[in-house]
Order: sequence, then C-alpha cells, then structure tokens
Amino acid sequence: MFALVASGGIIGTAARIAIEDSMHKGQFPTATFMINIFGAFILGVVVTISGRYEPSREPMIRAFAGTGICGGFTTFSTACLESFNLIRTGDVLLGIGYILMTITIGLAAVYAGTVLVGSLLSKREAD
Repeated sequence: MFALVASGGIIGTAARIAIEDSMHKGQFPTATFMINIFGAFILGVVVTISGRYEPSREPMIRAFAGTGICGGFTTFSTACLESFNLIRTGDVLLGIGYILMTITIGLAAVYAGTVLVGSLLSKREAD
C-alpha cells in the first residue's frame, strides 16, 4: 500500500505544482482554492467508482487515487496558512471568507462528484 500511496502522491504533487506555477498570483489564493475544490470533486468520483466496480480492489484504488493522487494534489494546510496570512495582514474578512468557502464549496464538490458519477453509473448499469 505504501508504494501505491507514494506513487499517487508523486503524480498529485506534480500536478499541483504545475497548476500553481501556471496561475497568476494575486491577493486571493486562487490556485490553492481551485486545486482543493477540484481535488474534492475527484475524490468523490474515485470513492464512488471504486466502491461500485472494483470492491475487491477498492483499498488499492483508494490508496493510489484517493490518498496518493488527491492527497498529494490538494492541500488543506496551505489553505489554512493562506487564510491565516490574509487575516494577519489585515484582510480579516477575505481570510475568513476564503477558508469558509474552501470548506463549504469543497463539501459541495465531493457531493457533486459522488452524485454525478453515481447517476451516470446507475444509468449505464440500467442499459
């Protein structure tokens, strides 16, 4: 399992760095926000697919794609630090709003990923 998590982590971390390097750096931490929301959506997709199609391989799929790729891709600790830095520099409302939006929209993204893929898989199985 360690090798699965580590190899997935390399992929996720490399993807995060590529996205962060390609995005404009402004006052609002857009790159981290988008990465965390997209990662939450993908995690919802991974959990839904792995539980439906490969129950015997679910732990391996979750280790590689969930813990590894999504864990390496997303970064809650960076979001917390960015929020703290916004608050510390006087942007209290933006800092609080950023962390609240990250959590709220992140939860909605996980839900959207599970519902979207669940309905697509159900439709496919019915055909």
